[in-house]
Amino acid sequence: MLRHLISAAVACALSTTASAAVMSVDSMNRSVSGSANGVAWQARSLMVGQTSTLTIPSGGDPIYLPTRPQKDGLGFLEITGAGYCSGSLMADGRHIVTAAHCLADPSGNPVATGGFASFYDGSGDPLYDLDFGVTPGIERVAIEAYFLAPGYTGDVIDHNDVAIIRLSGPAPDFATRYLLGDTSDLTGEELNVAGFGNRGTSGSTGANPGSFGRLREGDNRFEFRFGDADFGTGWSSILLRPFDQISHSWVSDFDRVGFAANDTSCITVGAFFGLGGPKFCDTGIGPREVGVAGGDSGGPQFLNGRIVSVTSYGLTFGAGFGDFGGGLNSGWGEFSGYAPLYLQRGWIESLVPGAFGNGTPVPEPSTWALTVIGLGLAGAAARRRKGLSL
Repeated sequence: MLRHLISAAVACALSTTASAAVMSVDSMNRSVSGSANGVAWQARSLMVGQTSTLTIPSGGDPIYLPTRPQKDGLGFLEITGAGYCSGSLMADGRHIVTAAHCLADPSGNPVATGGFASFYDGSGDPLYDLDFGVTPGIERVAIEAYFLAPGYTGDVIDHNDVAIIRLSGPAPDFATRYLLGDTSDLTGEELNVAGFGNRGTSGSTGANPGSFGRLREGDNRFEFRFGDADFGTGWSSILLRPFDQISHSWVSDFDRVGFAANDTSCITVGAFFGLGGPKFCDTGIGPREVGVAGGDSGGPQFLNGRIVSVTSYGLTFGAGFGDFGGGLNSGWGEFSGYAPLYLQRGWIESLVPGAFGNGTPVPEPSTWALTVIGLGLAGAAARRRKGLSL
């Protein structure tokens, strides 16, 4: 499943005072567009670094290759009825955390009808890393069932964009298991992000469509969430979305390191809210700074070794607000948006006890049958919980 991106063509400072709003929805192409407060924007379903993230013999930079075995628990998701996404193996070895939009339609209804999660043991050529269909050491496990987070609407920006996938059996032993984290104040925290999405020559060119399927990683920092007290409810009128749907949506910006002209966080917050300072303004964290691209959806953001959020969407306000390319290409000057896991802790632990390492043991392999039966008893509530057994 390719990630969501929003384009807003603007070239001047904007007020957050509400004005006439117009919006249209094209469910067939999974897109929305509209205008409000002088902002015209478009949203649609669509790891790029400072230098190339392509294959190494083709000029790719090895600083973006995944560390192993730390990243061996990331799975490439081939989802029947939806597309391709990224996901992370949870502590029990049988569930994966990813983004809900990888499995649902624009109304938030489940559409996936099957699929596989592929894991790689790192035994192939490290210069190429994972290349599906070519590299040895890949093991595929079928998707058995999935569950969409309560409150998920299917909209492009929705802080409930989280899903849990249950595999038909345990993941391979080499696949790293990850604990989740429920840190709720992520402001300014540096994150490590990984995914199987489209790659590119650099942030100046953005992503190359169709180049997904090879795992890459990099770093960034959480800039802010749309519900930060400094903004009040202002982002709601800018993005034409209910505050209680976007307030916990976190973003990082893809800086062209050292260039204030592409510091999108600083530029947009200054223009919309008259704010600045080190909380919102910086020109990047170094050469491993990355932005996400199509296919990275559902991939993890690591903080202190735990997954605290998943990749949800991309956002650009155009060249006037620091976007180097001015379009929907995952280049410098765009935001990456993330759905946090702290909002969903209770729901996640109801499906995967011990997912956050709270002392509740995760099931041993001998108890899988009991786990499946227990979840099966909830079949009558599958539609209400937006879950689906395959």
